[in-house]
Amino acid sequence: MKLLLGFWIVQALTAGLVVLALRPGMAGDWPLFVALAVVIGAVAAMAFGTLAHKDRRLGEAELRARHEARARDLQLSVEKARAQAAERISAVREQAHTSRSGRLKAGAVAGAVTGIGVTLVIGQFVALGLAAIAFAAGAAGGYALRGMPVLRRGAETLPTSPAPTRLVKSDRPEPRRRFRLGLKRDSG
Repeated sequence: MKLLLGFWIVQALTAGLVVLALRPGMAGDWPLFVALAVVIGAVAAMAFGTLAHKDRRLGEAELRARHEARARDLQLSVEKARAQAAERISAVREQAHTSRSGRLKAGAVAGAVTGIGVTLVIGQFVALGLAAIAFAAGAAGGYALRGMPVLRRGAETLPTSPAPTRLVKSDRPEPRRRFRLGLKRDSG
């Protein structure tokens, strides 16, 4: 409203100045016209200054409102991020707790299976060792039992040298041997 009133005053003064300037016989009063022009210019400057000041205040208020809205949005996003981070941390802690007990159970099962496997392997080695000892003992016992009658009869019945081997000559001719080095040769 102040701005509109200022514009009306400026228009009224300008219209009065024009009316005075157009009257006959006022041509020598030029200092009065200059003073009125200065007053009208001052009133116009105040009106435009008020307009600029009001516009600046409106701009600052809009900027402040935008900054406040942005600050609220940032605060909300920070709170949301904190809540999500807290949820993730609690989920990771819970998962770590459950996976720790799961790892403990898996480790116990793996240890038990390994222990049973080692026991079975050692049992097989013992069984193989006992079987080897039994075979060796059986062989030694058989050798000893087989030699007992010979020892009872005495050493004179034992042969001192092996019997001579007789060679028998065959009536068949010996086969001819050919050497082949990749070429076929006729023998005749």
